Amino acid sequence: MKIYAPDAIDRGMPITGRIFSQFQPMSRVRHLRLADRFHTPHAAADTLEPDALLTVRDQPDLEPRVIPRNQWSFALEDHGVAVEDANFVYMAAGFEPGKMYQLTYTTIGAPVVGLGYLAMRDAVSFLKYGSAKDGNPTAGEIDHAIAFGVSQSARYLRHYLYMDRNRDEQGRDVFEGVFPHVGGGMRGEFNQRFGQPSKDLPSVIAQMFPFTASTSTDPVTEESGGVMDRMTERGANIKTFFSNTGAEYWRGDASLIHIDPAGRRDIEDHPSTRTYHFSATMHGPGIWPPTDTQATDGMRGQNLLNSVDYTPFMRALLVRLDEWITDDTLPPPSKHPRVDDGTAVPAASLARAFEGIPVKFPAHVPVPVRLDFGTDQNQERTLNLPPIPSAVYGSLVSDVNEDGNEIAGITHPDVSVPLATSTPWNLRHPDVGAPDQIMGLTGGPRGSTLPFARNANERATAGDRRPSIAERYTSKDQYLRLVQEKAEELVADRYMLHEDIERVVAQAGVRWEWFTKGHGE
Repeated sequence: MKIYAPDAIDRGMPITGRIFSQFQPMSRVRHLRLADRFHTPHAAADTLEPDALLTVRDQPDLEPRVIPRNQWSFALEDHGVAVEDANFVYMAAGFEPGKMYQLTYTTIGAPVVGLGYLAMRDAVSFLKYGSAKDGNPTAGEIDHAIAFGVSQSARYLRHYLYMDRNRDEQGRDVFEGVFPHVGGGMRGEFNQRFGQPSKDLPSVIAQMFPFTASTSTDPVTEESGGVMDRMTERGANIKTFFSNTGAEYWRGDASLIHIDPAGRRDIEDHPSTRTYHFSATMHGPGIWPPTDTQATDGMRGQNLLNSVDYTPFMRALLVRLDEWITDDTLPPPSKHPRVDDGTAVPAASLARAFEGIPVKFPAHVPVPVRLDFGTDQNQERTLNLPPIPSAVYGSLVSDVNEDGNEIAGITHPDVSVPLATSTPWNLRHPDVGAPDQIMGLTGGPRGSTLPFARNANERATAGDRRPSIAERYTSKDQYLRLVQEKAEELVADRYMLHEDIERVVAQAGVRWEWFTKGHGE
């Protein structure tokens, strides 16, 4: 679903104002389009604007470096020549792959992006409450509606909840359930002047307080709030599942949805919510067979991409959410890293856990920074651009076991009966630039598959301290029996459906063949 929103008009004229954009090329280029991804550009109002500011940084939470104004321009390269163009930014020296460039400038034209919320709300309201006489094809057939969103659309739903846009023009709730998946603690520019809804990079407005569903307080700013506050105030009871992978924790914001901003205290569930972490997985179901390159965009990692398929959890949780809505059957408890049991730890503290494993541990793990966009930042306007940074948040991730696999959250048999270490992080390959940077900070972090050696000799040759497959399992049959047992435990705990047991065991058999026969070589 997409919307082409009209521009806001002031006295018959398009609105002008400051905008803040970020770019991260995968190869050296001389010009970049003034749009997030492939959307309509936000044109520069004045291509000679002296106060336009271009900066570059190596990591999202490190200090940016200002690029002098005389080294770049609003232009497009055409056959080796820079041609003035309000829709592009040009730099003769070239934009380096992997570097994060941020551009602040004055644009003209502000699409009313917040209409997207009203369009979705009203469309679903019509399907749910509209009559056949009015042309509703589902008249009388819908008792309950659930909104489900992944990544960007999960952030969209978190912001939807935060603003409480769930009541239609007659005051009726549209959705009884909301299920944002891999949105972490982010919201976004979904109802903001000059908003770019797809913009999700760290150190932009997507990572903003409040993060938790229940009310919490930021000890630094002393600001209090919760994502569900507006709904709680009016007595709404919208059942909501927040699910994330380890990747959103390593991005720095997922722990903030259930741990206070300082990273010191667990925040308990809002009565109408549950929070689930899929252990040792990445932003998106695992890729099989393992590869180091994404087919969608050519982004490449230093390691094989994470291959754990967590979709059985998604199917089960959707059923659990439906049961909670339709017959008030309580869902299984939230499952995620916690401070009180020691399973939530700083990411940098895990470097020692990966010693003796043939992998390069991230030298720098970015964490969200408190950003001051001005007094109107929660009224959907930004006054300070670029924003003023202050203290970092207390971001935490799941602790790991001796294999380097995460221990908190819902654990897939591929992780509890492992043939590899599955991490939520991977490093960018030198071919795409920034090899010290976690892969996928643009568009969602990607994880790794680090296969175990097949036998003790291979393990010794590789200098790998992890027991080999042959040292762990006596046979394929024994391995599959263990997988079956773990799958049955997940079904008993209601995190997986019984119908998925056979599929998970069959996939495990395929994985055994791949990992024991040379890792696909």
